[in-house]
Amino acid sequence: MTNADRRPTGLVISRAVLVLGCGASFLSFLDAAIVNMTFAPIASAFPGVAPATLTWVVSGYAITFAGLLAAAGHLADTMGHRRVMLAGLGAFTAASLLCAVAPTAGWLIAARFAQGGAGALLLPSALGAMLTAAGPAKASRVIGAWSASGALAGTAGPAIGALLVDVWGWRSIFALNIPFGVALFALGAYVLPATTRRDRGLPDVTGAVILSAGIAALVAAITEGHRWGYTSPLTLAVGATGIVASLWVVRRSHHPQPALAVSLWRSRCFALNTVASVALGFALFAYLLAIPMFFVSVWHLSLLQSAACVGVGGAAAMAAAVVGRAATAVTARWYCAGGFVVVTAAFVVIASALGPHRSWGLWVVVAIAQGGGASVVIIGLSVITAATVPVSHSSAGMGLMLAARQSGGALGVAVVSAILVPGRDVLSSVHELFGLLAAVTAAAALLSTTLIARRGGTDVAAVGQSTSSPAPSSSENTSRRRL
Repeated sequence: MTNADRRPTGLVISRAVLVLGCGASFLSFLDAAIVNMTFAPIASAFPGVAPATLTWVVSGYAITFAGLLAAAGHLADTMGHRRVMLAGLGAFTAASLLCAVAPTAGWLIAARFAQGGAGALLLPSALGAMLTAAGPAKASRVIGAWSASGALAGTAGPAIGALLVDVWGWRSIFALNIPFGVALFALGAYVLPATTRRDRGLPDVTGAVILSAGIAALVAAITEGHRWGYTSPLTLAVGATGIVASLWVVRRSHHPQPALAVSLWRSRCFALNTVASVALGFALFAYLLAIPMFFVSVWHLSLLQSAACVGVGGAAAMAAAVVGRAATAVTARWYCAGGFVVVTAAFVVIASALGPHRSWGLWVVVAIAQGGGASVVIIGLSVITAATVPVSHSSAGMGLMLAARQSGGALGVAVVSAILVPGRDVLSSVHELFGLLAAVTAAAALLSTTLIARRGGTDVAAVGQSTSSPAPSSSENTSRRRL
């Protein structure tokens, strides 16, 4: 048997790429889930640091992730999925090591910012590689598998994080990434096909950095506002700086590869889809950070018990991800609207019915509704994105959608730190927070009914021309409408 005979077939390689992409996405989502769950042990390790400051361990990752995602998507479309994905895996593993050995809170926060930037390189290139390996006809299945990997991370993350912290301490949650990162890098180097670099030019790195700084400024104004005073000149100046910086990046859309692919927003469906993604991220991040605090402070559960409670929602998310594989470009908006309605109902129950007494049955219902509803929304938004973005800009489009979700998540974490402040009653603060979250998701449900993706053929052609890329062929548009 010759060496050529021993090489894996194209089908085996395609499956290996799917495993690689799901594994890389799982690693990134797992890290976020673990850190949300183990925030209290990390805070106790740095007793001299204010809790609001330590929320940057969570939001710092989301900020650089959001700010660099769109640019990373452009980079993957330009440089090739292989190069960008391997670079992301290497950087993510190195940043995880820096988090694991952090001697101070400042070091840890800085390493988390770096880890977020690495995750930004990782996710859109992983999804783009999966979509390329599977082909347009199986795009919905790929998106379903990718969403399921995130749901699995949400299910396993809390339990894994609680167990690791209980046995080895909080540093182990970052050390866990290192062997898996090395293994995925080796697999990627073997199975990812070499791709020809497209002559599109490099993305707008300056704009991406300024966008991250703008999001950070907005988060800082919300996070530190209760200490500075929400009407103080400092808070207003920092918030205004964030708004101006973000708008300035939007104005830089004339760049050949902008930090934000504003031209994609010429599709009304994609623009509204982006707003819905911000709302989803806002609600999810706030929920994942606040609920463990509720269990520990109000129900007085251990970290492992709290992880089990959160894991119920993750299990429901996995189950819903399987059901969501049937979503099409025509039905996806109803998946989004219905999912948001279910999540809203769960938040209303948390805001009004969860009290100091341990209502296990009620919590199981709430967790299933929240996890299942959120998973269906994620799949619906992803399918709509795939249906309204040119094939040649798939990584950029998915990157922009993920950036919107992470931006909303960073703002959600900031709102949690502003409402659940030391000295306030935790239960009343949780009720106030989830009342706000219910209002946000209810508005998103209404918005989702307008996400009509069947106009994708026209919108895709317009966007393709506006970005100086060839418009998709009629066969490509037909494949997209079948998603």
